[in-house]
Amino acid sequence: ADSVDVPDSQVTFLRGHQGEVFICSWCPTSNLLASGSGDATARIWRLPSSSNGEPRSVVLQHTNSADNKDVTTLDWHPDGNLLATGSYD
Repeated sequence: ADSVDVPDSQVTFLRGHQGEVFICSWCPTSNLLASGSGDATARIWRLPSSSNGEPRSVVLQHTNSADNKDVTTLDWHPDGNLLATGSYD
């Protein structure tokens, strides 16, 4: 497969997770990206429509006990209104 060079102007860095990111999933109906991490959170990122804006996220805590668990799976409902997340607990 041929590699594709992506110009820096087309790259967006998403900063916020405090642990390794295990999974990401694009929303099927809008410009949202969900990510799951080893910091026991999932985040829903609203990506800017232009390079002028900053990506923003909503943090979904994934803790029901004293032990924080990695968020290792997530999936959007086909209508984009619901997000399911899962962890080792």
